[in-house]
Amino acid sequence: MTDTERLATDRAYWDSVAPDRATHYQPQQQMFYKRNGKDNWRVYSNRWWKSPATSDSALWVKRPEQWIDGLPPVGVECEFRCVFLPWEGRTCKPIHFEPKTDLAWLHLDGNELSNLYVLAHFEFRPIRTPEQRERQSMIEQAFSKLSEFHDADQVLGELYDAGMLRKQED
Repeated sequence: MTDTERLATDRAYWDSVAPDRATHYQPQQQMFYKRNGKDNWRVYSNRWWKSPATSDSALWVKRPEQWIDGLPPVGVECEFRCVFLPWEGRTCKPIHFEPKTDLAWLHLDGNELSNLYVLAHFEFRPIRTPEQRERQSMIEQAFSKLSEFHDADQVLGELYDAGMLRKQED
């Protein structure tokens, strides 16, 4: 996942790199913008500057919506799993949530066919970076060998974060 793709989907990442009050990002210019009214834009370069008129289509990435109660914003691709199965890197794009009936309409694994699901059967999370996937894979491999020890997954996570557990180069 590129930084630009991550800006489009990961609210925490946006908040960590974007200047305060930025609403859009233009990847070709690598500049953040904010909208001040209908056609009034400001561009950020060490501070906010008045910008010539531009359009939303030219500003490719908008600030992602906030996740609420563990649910991704509608239209944001994310990973999902059934609560009784492990995380397998499957993706979905929520089309509509109906909280009163605990139902969700989702496109699964890039399929544009919308299906209806019971929300209580699913968990969602942002799409992980390759580094996050590698970390989890190493932890799972080591955990399978140490599973008889109490809290082994937490210990292995701490070892990986400290740089003490890495995949051996061939």
